[in-house]
Amino acid sequence: YHLKLYSGQQKKFVTVVVDDLIPCKEGAPLFTKPMGNEMWVLLLEKAFAKLLGSYGKLEGGMPLFALEAMTGDNVAHFKVCVAGAFPFLSIVHIIIILLGHAAGCSVWEVAKTRNGSP
Repeated sequence: YHLKLYSGQQKKFVTVVVDDLIPCKEGAPLFTKPMGNEMWVLLLEKAFAKLLGSYGKLEGGMPLFALEAMTGDNVAHFKVCVAGAFPFLSIVHIIIILLGHAAGCSVWEVAKTRNGSP
């Protein structure tokens, strides 16, 4: 399978070649859990893992990386560390979508901070 993903490091689309041998444990995929027989989910995950160097580097990924890799579009990161900032973020997302861009939201960094990690 040949999947085209945008490489932010190379600043261009690259073709990532993967096969359909998926890491499994007891007959089930080891990482992502597709609904039914959706093979594309497993192939896309494998292509992302190959692009980054391993499946382990996918854990805790930011939505921005996925949006950039799949679309090649410009991405921006807004870091808000203020309690009650959700209404502000919602307005930012609406504006971004109205401008014709995709938008995503992640609380991964907040979860890391709450668990005592840097």
